[in-house]
Amino acid sequence: MADIEDIEVSDETGEPVQPLWVAPTIYEPRPGETVPPNFRISGFVDVFAPSRWRVQFFRGPDMVREMEKDGDSHVEFRAPFNIIPPGAQFYFRLDYKLGLNWSAWKYSGDLTMNMALQPPLINEPKDGSYHDAGAIAIKGTCKSGAAVSVYDFYNKKLGDASVQGTSWTYIHIFTRGMRFIRAGQKVASEDSGPGDVVSFTVEANSEFKITAPGEREVIPQNEVTVRGYCSFGTKVEVRESSGPWLDSIVVVDRRWSMPYIPWSVGPHSIIAREFVPGLPTRYTPLTNFRVT
Repeated sequence: MADIEDIEVSDETGEPVQPLWVAPTIYEPRPGETVPPNFRISGFVDVFAPSRWRVQFFRGPDMVREMEKDGDSHVEFRAPFNIIPPGAQFYFRLDYKLGLNWSAWKYSGDLTMNMALQPPLINEPKDGSYHDAGAIAIKGTCKSGAAVSVYDFYNKKLGDASVQGTSWTYIHIFTRGMRFIRAGQKVASEDSGPGDVVSFTVEANSEFKITAPGEREVIPQNEVTVRGYCSFGTKVEVRESSGPWLDSIVVVDRRWSMPYIPWSVGPHSIIAREFVPGLPTRYTPLTNFRVT
């Protein structure tokens, strides 16, 4: 681990800067402790009333996370889940801002991350992804034999996931807006607690329609293409007049297309329907066209 006494505060030119304010005191954790995931950091400084606090986490010389928050003479942080592997050694440093200047750093001393149960991973939806309103499948991996629960940003439980082996799935209906989720797992008496936040955006459902062929379009027999617009993650079926529904429709993002089939010469009428989990089935108007 780096010799923390040798680390200096520098300005933008790289020249050492003497901090104006004394280092804060760290109440907890104590140097040499083994700490659990999401452990508490408590610090204070007497006399002053800082406007801002900052904590930085290190493994050796490498910083793995930085956090800031407003505060007064006392501050409390919660270490994020999953920033330090179980059993690994690390340390953090704490400082505060008074006016325009940051104080000297206070170092935690060497700490060890507990081998405790870690939160499960969320693989879907991806952080920063976009989705249509409706039922969205949340998927991830967990420890074998775990019970997995999904939470919102404020750690309010949304529900329990279905677990098969080391994979889990939870389906929830989301309305429009920014959405934030976490997941936690329990194995016997161990409880990981909720993990880091995954955020995604839920949008209004796209218009569902047939874009080709056009209404009353006349098309050569070998040029018939059936396609349209739909929602993300939907299932589309098409049928002609009162015939059977065809479910071999290909959906990519917000577009759907029908694989080629031979069309007989003469008039045709088609309709499409869309299944969005958690929402009513949507139908297109009837489209009439003629094959020549």
